[in-house]
Amino acid sequence: MKYYNTINIQGKEIRYNYDKEGRAVPMSGDILRLVGIPELIDGIDELYGFMENYDSEGLLKWASYRTDLRCPFVKNQLYRYFLIDMGIRIHCANQQDTKNDEWLSGVHWIQTLLDDFTTEKTIQREMEKEGFNIQLIEA
Repeated sequence: MKYYNTINIQGKEIRYNYDKEGRAVPMSGDILRLVGIPELIDGIDELYGFMENYDSEGLLKWASYRTDLRCPFVKNQLYRYFLIDMGIRIHCANQQDTKNDEWLSGVHWIQTLLDDFTTEKTIQREMEKEGFNIQLIEA
């Protein structure tokens, strides 16, 4: 049995581990259940495949089909998924450089999903709604 750390998000325990570089890696399935789209758990590799190919339209169609939900709802739930995933990664990071890297990576995933430029302040406010108080480091 693998040992997992846990963090309480909105009354639910979310498991996470650390990878070999010491970065927190949340359990995708736990977050997908939390945001209400557990049907995507078995397709997590496909989800990230769409994201890596900058195909947000394809992702939303695929996710909508898998969940039997409308695209705007699925988009909102995936947005929450990426906010929470990023929040856990930043919250559990031990080094400021890692926190900054996770922030930049998370903003990239969110902007890819939304297929739009979203300001960092907007993302920060949305993360606060999900329960994370992320302080940005000004360069």
